[in-house]
Amino acid sequence: DRVRLGLALAVCDDPLLLLIDEPLEGLDANESAEACLLIDRLHTGHLTVVTATRGPLPDVTRGQRIVRLIDGAVSES
Repeated sequence: DRVRLGLALAVCDDPLLLLIDEPLEGLDANESAEACLLIDRLHTGHLTVVTATRGPLPDVTRGQRIVRLIDGAVSES
């Protein structure tokens, strides 16, 4: 619920860009899956979503640009 509330507050003014830092931190597997679906729905609209995470990439990488920072070097895939 906290992720949904945070995302709802972030998009209420209809932004073009959404920056999300560690959106799955502290969530269990079900909550993470729900948050990923919500983020994916936001992205499939007009909204550009940039996510920063230290952990594994969320399962919402379809058609998206992925940039990794590894030991200070940028790696793009």
